[in-house]
Amino acid sequence: MDADVIVVGAGPVGLLLAAEVQLGGGRAVVLERLTEPTRDRKARGIGPLATEALRRRGLGPHLAAADPDGARDFTRDHGTELGHFANIHKLAPDPRRRGTRIWQPDLERLLATHAESLGARILRGHDVVALDPAADSVTVTTRTPTGEHHLRALYLVGCDGAHSRVRKLAPFAFPGTPPLLRTIAGATTFTGPVPPPGRYLTGTFLHGGSLAGVTELAGSATPAPVATAATPVSPAGEGRLSTPAAGAGPDILAISTGGGPSVTSTSTPTPVVTADDGRPSTPAAGGGPDTLATSTGGGPSVTSTSTPTPVAAADGGRPSTLVAGGGPVVSAASPGDGRPGAPAVLAEGTPSTPATLTSAAAPIASPDPAGEGRPFTPPRGPVTPAELAAAIRRVTGADVAIEEVREPRDFTDQARQADTYRHGRVLLAGDAAHVHSPSGGQGLNLGLLDAMNLGWKLAAVIRGAAPEALLDTYTRERHPAAAAVLHNTRAQSALLAPGPHVDALRDIVSDLMEIPAVNRYFSALLSGVDHRYEMPYPATEPVGLHSPDLELTDDHGVHSGLHEHLRSGRGLLLLTPETRAFANCAKNRVEILPVTNIGPRLLRPDGIIAWAEGDSQSLQFALDTWFPAP
Repeated sequence: MDADVIVVGAGPVGLLLAAEVQLGGGRAVVLERLTEPTRDRKARGIGPLATEALRRRGLGPHLAAADPDGARDFTRDHGTELGHFANIHKLAPDPRRRGTRIWQPDLERLLATHAESLGARILRGHDVVALDPAADSVTVTTRTPTGEHHLRALYLVGCDGAHSRVRKLAPFAFPGTPPLLRTIAGATTFTGPVPPPGRYLTGTFLHGGSLAGVTELAGSATPAPVATAATPVSPAGEGRLSTPAAGAGPDILAISTGGGPSVTSTSTPTPVVTADDGRPSTPAAGGGPDTLATSTGGGPSVTSTSTPTPVAAADGGRPSTLVAGGGPVVSAASPGDGRPGAPAVLAEGTPSTPATLTSAAAPIASPDPAGEGRPFTPPRGPVTPAELAAAIRRVTGADVAIEEVREPRDFTDQARQADTYRHGRVLLAGDAAHVHSPSGGQGLNLGLLDAMNLGWKLAAVIRGAAPEALLDTYTRERHPAAAAVLHNTRAQSALLAPGPHVDALRDIVSDLMEIPAVNRYFSALLSGVDHRYEMPYPATEPVGLHSPDLELTDDHGVHSGLHEHLRSGRGLLLLTPETRAFANCAKNRVEILPVTNIGPRLLRPDGIIAWAEGDSQSLQFALDTWFPAP
């Protein structure tokens, strides 16, 4: 074996995962396609949960050193230090659980040093071209400047981003919704007057510091009506630029498989979930007036005239159905149990002939020339000054002169999630497992928590301290967390779309955010601090939550922070004087720390509270679940 775990992708998620495997006693090697670390500033910070996780590994001082510069840059570009939901900047940070403003290249350098200090190997210039999973291992083939190489490990984890090669080779299904909005932006040098930032009739002009960009309906560039007014319809503060966090690039802007001309729908059709990042699942010809737009490959497509009507759900948890004329049955989850409602997906029995979905907001893509069944979108190079100037004119009606666009960004808000994060010995984490709009800066935080959840579990299985079934809890715990993020970013996209109806809704949401309880709700929604894992045994809060960094007092009155006792990557049992006898069932399984100022609790290596305030029998069950006896 070349390693216990091969991690594909040397971004922050892959590097942290490798470090966690090493910390837990495994051997990790990271394969990276690029020959040098990128300077691409995709993300500008991490949230409270990721910050707490890295502090538990001793990286707190480095984060604290980077935060002042990152916070200064954020305030410069946004005009405020407040966080935002859909560019409504009113969210006050929780002083007890704060995130860190740190640019992604700086974070990658920190995590690379951390991983290598623990013994992880980082091999750059290795482009994965093939996978060969077997019953007892996985072999990966890479293309390098010196030829092909083969590496073998017990497990392989794809942390290779939104366009993950691992996800496509495995393969994993990757359903989701196509883009509603597209944003192009960059550090821009203007040589003349610049219109005021803000929301206009056809989109939003973003401008803060040196950064400038445009958000508009996906496909508006080909062609779209030009705004006639040069005055924004909303305050300039809502037009300040939010630099995208780690997340999806534009995989698909439109869907087309036919050979003949397509007829555009008279109204924008509801986005339809696609089977994976390349194969759209779209309604086929149904014969009724509800058909969106169909094509059998040779003739013109049929134009949509209406949308399907939802049928009441059988109960709160089962999907309701949408019937489109005589065509396929579409299902849409009806949230009756507090979980986010799922977007519409094609039910089984959908005709196999692919259909064509078109709209006024999406250009037609030609069939994939490689014959892989994926719609082909002509590759775009970096955002050019002319392209950005044209977008600004479309939205604001103003002609601008742009000399240079540096650090260009071009992304959409498509939202997709792998149906499972594990196929045997191949797993996914970070953007390889889920992509979404960068609104709220949640992507990097989400991926780092994937790595924290998976790393210690892989290490425990590798060293024989836990059964392989422990790995199944990774999807069980992290899939709902990502689904919640996709849900709230779709909501943000709805609030970012242009139009007077959305403007009215934004005004109301903005007013609601002035209410302290509502402000706390939105802040917690974006940070994920209230997201709770379901335990495989009866438990109530705080069990299942990420523990905050508590101040602890021992029997001698000495104070310390919780993060100081989790650097080893082992579990930790905090016991009060009344529960010290519980230590007998935890010996040689987790570290034990006597405390006097808080109640007893068991913490997993990823900071999840696995037990609290219970009896010895319930503690025994929690220990047997996460830390089986040797």
